[in-house]
Amino acid sequence: MQDRNLEAAREKIVDSLVSTQDPTCMTKKSELDFVTELDLEVSEVNSDNESDSENSVTVENVEGQEIVDLAIQNSNKTADQDILKTLPAGSVYGRVVSIAKLSLRLCFTLLDTNMRTLYSNTSDLGWDEDQKWAEMNDPLMYYIILPSIGFTSFQYCMEDDLVHDKHCLSPMLYCYELQLQQSCKRAGWGSLLMNILETLAIKYNMKKIKLTVFKSNTSAIQFYQKLGFTIDCTCPSLHYSPKRSKTVSYYLYSKQL
Repeated sequence: MQDRNLEAAREKIVDSLVSTQDPTCMTKKSELDFVTELDLEVSEVNSDNESDSENSVTVENVEGQEIVDLAIQNSNKTADQDILKTLPAGSVYGRVVSIAKLSLRLCFTLLDTNMRTLYSNTSDLGWDEDQKWAEMNDPLMYYIILPSIGFTSFQYCMEDDLVHDKHCLSPMLYCYELQLQQSCKRAGWGSLLMNILETLAIKYNMKKIKLTVFKSNTSAIQFYQKLGFTIDCTCPSLHYSPKRSKTVSYYLYSKQL
């Protein structure tokens, strides 16, 4: 039987994850399933240490959420213009509320073209057009759109993490999408957008950049690896049995900042 104090701390982490994420988001829901199903190692410690550990998780969550809140409050086209100056003329940057619906629809069409088959070929996810559209319209979603080239979408958020082999939540920039027109791939645009995300993440004190990539998308995996991304410590494939891992269609990749 797990220690009650550790279990209470674990529940706080899960509750915090649920309260800060859009429940329609495939990526977040998959990670939540992972958090709630993963067996945690329990070591024998005295009650004082257990109490201190529980309090430290709470403090870290509060401090991390404050960092995320400040990023959301301060990150905008004006504040980040020094970072965005490398973008081509006509580029669009901002929260989804500031993005024209036509531009958002064009982004969705590109996502559909590039990713529908990859999603449809999975047994654990599948393609859900309504769910994807809802995810793209999440009020906390940011966009960088390069007309006729592609786009990236991301959020500043609290994400599942491991620190000293213990679960916690850490402030991260989560890259939801990086989509390019076929004719614009291998021309440096993807690297440019990812470099901008990294600069934004550093500016706003995020701990990592994190993303999801399909196991079958080998070209994307190689691209992220060249940029310094590695399999994240919370990736299900690192913790599930080999048999169960085969049922998961994606990896979680991240880059420590």
